[in-house]
Amino acid sequence: MRELSAEPKIKHDVSPPASLNTSPAGWLGACALFFLAVPIAWLIHAVHVVFPEQPAKAVMVIALGFSLFTAVSAVFYFVRHRRHTSPSRLGLIVLTTVAILLSAICLYWMSWYVTFPADFLIWSESDYVNDILKWKNGHPLFGPIADNNSFTYPPGSQLLTYWIASLAGMGDSIQAYRAIQVGYTILAALFAVLSCRRLTQMALPPRRQNELAWWTALWMPILFLVASNLRTNPNAQFLHNDALAQLVCSIAFWLLVEYNATHNRRLLLFMAAIPAAGLIVKQSAAIWAAFYFIYFAFFDQPRSLKRVIWFTAATGGGVLAMVAGGYALWGNLFFYWLFTVLGNHGVDPLRSVQHAMDVWIYFALGLFGGMILLRGRAARLLAGPWLAAMALLTIETYTSGVAWMLNHIGPGCLLATIPFLAALAKLSPLRSSESNRSPAASEWLAAGVKVALLLTIFAGIHVIRIPLPVFPNDAIRYVNDIEREFLGVPAELVLLDLGSWVYRKDRVNMKDRVATIGEQAYSRVGDFSAMAGRLQNRQYAKILVRNLHHPDFWYDSFLLKKPTGLRGLLLEHYQVARVIPAVTFPQPRPERTESQYLFMEISVLIPKTTATLGVGAPPL
Repeated sequence: MRELSAEPKIKHDVSPPASLNTSPAGWLGACALFFLAVPIAWLIHAVHVVFPEQPAKAVMVIALGFSLFTAVSAVFYFVRHRRHTSPSRLGLIVLTTVAILLSAICLYWMSWYVTFPADFLIWSESDYVNDILKWKNGHPLFGPIADNNSFTYPPGSQLLTYWIASLAGMGDSIQAYRAIQVGYTILAALFAVLSCRRLTQMALPPRRQNELAWWTALWMPILFLVASNLRTNPNAQFLHNDALAQLVCSIAFWLLVEYNATHNRRLLLFMAAIPAAGLIVKQSAAIWAAFYFIYFAFFDQPRSLKRVIWFTAATGGGVLAMVAGGYALWGNLFFYWLFTVLGNHGVDPLRSVQHAMDVWIYFALGLFGGMILLRGRAARLLAGPWLAAMALLTIETYTSGVAWMLNHIGPGCLLATIPFLAALAKLSPLRSSESNRSPAASEWLAAGVKVALLLTIFAGIHVIRIPLPVFPNDAIRYVNDIEREFLGVPAELVLLDLGSWVYRKDRVNMKDRVATIGEQAYSRVGDFSAMAGRLQNRQYAKILVRNLHHPDFWYDSFLLKKPTGLRGLLLEHYQVARVIPAVTFPQPRPERTESQYLFMEISVLIPKTTATLGVGAPPL
């Protein structure tokens, strides 16, 4: 530490970092404009209440209202400044208005998911709630392999979410859990805004520092939209570790950017803790240990071998302490569920290439941002943070080849957008409205082209949603039908393939969950003989499974290289008593983020009697 304190102060060739903190009320107020989206989202809901059976008409009314709102905001500015109107500032007002309106639609969509009463909107929700229930019951979070009811992600998000909900008096509320995920996403966007401001401040000359408040008002809704985009961040409102993992990555990047600009030694303690904190949220977030090492070894100015050694030891020690703590609590099962199961998925390079093509626009945005920012004297300061953002996006894209989903790439997409937005601000000086001359036609044309270009990018980064209701009323009927099957029967005797809300009242941590079995089977690990024995002994009074006769039956999917044999055992020892009809959605939409598999027909199975045993079983 004496070496650190003795280091000479760095003379940056860019504007002084301290100027960013001179008016916190300014950037906070600019960020607060984002929350105009909340009442607008409520108005969207109100329009659909007025036109309950006419969704197309409701969307037309909403579109008309949005157009008027955008026009009024532009006209208000124009009338106020008249011939001294700044085309660049007017364009920024239009873009900010559109971004806030798109955020309102996003929040409207999220409200449908947040308020849904059951935890099966995606595969992870059931295990997420089950972990919270395990914690409340005092059961080990990582249990025996034979139980088939442990989550393959660390417990950090589950426990933090439960504690926050409990502080609000809603510790048993699934809806509160989902609302907290949205809160994580908003905070991730906020820290991304702070990073964007700092990078922009270092890239702009002193005379343009007063433009930051204007740009901040645009950045907050855009970065929220990216943090919840339909392609790579679809889990922002679901019970999954993604939302908190993205927040960890956003904070990690902000700490890097802030330290890079100020060399504030107090930030080193938080930076050293980030990889360990990330590890208990999602395994991949520990990658920040490597990013920080590379930064201190190659980009920190002035470089210090002592700092590299000290920081690496502190970071590695934190990660090892977390791993040792997990082993002390859960033994080898900690390694099995967190590392063996997911580690055996294997990366398919062709799938990684396909994913790179799917998210090419985020690579383009990050590269464009680097091309603009890494010029001149600022390049020395900005290269390290830019490389970290692009490295995270690249590594996430490669490792996403373990599966077909793109949600693993979400944090990288958010961070890659930051240098693009900073570069946009650098390239677009905001002409003062106090200028004595009227803007030239070329200025109006340039502002119009920039607005049109960014609106086109909105579509490319998958942040535009149609303001339609997400669930039909039939979805609640589906939930009620499932709950009805548990009436009069002990919950531990009714196996529902996925969904834990029906077990909370009786505090049951149910075995043989389909997501856990599917993860192990896909990795070609696990031992399903215990479940096979329970089926052969007809231990369950009822079994509720989706898509029993479909090739993609998650207990024994056609995608598995080695069948589990569980479908055959089900048909051999159980018979279908009735079915719960699938939810009928108005029409399939590619932008829908919940898994429609989980709203498919459910077969209600009961044990076969001695007379019927073997009837309907598959041939041996």
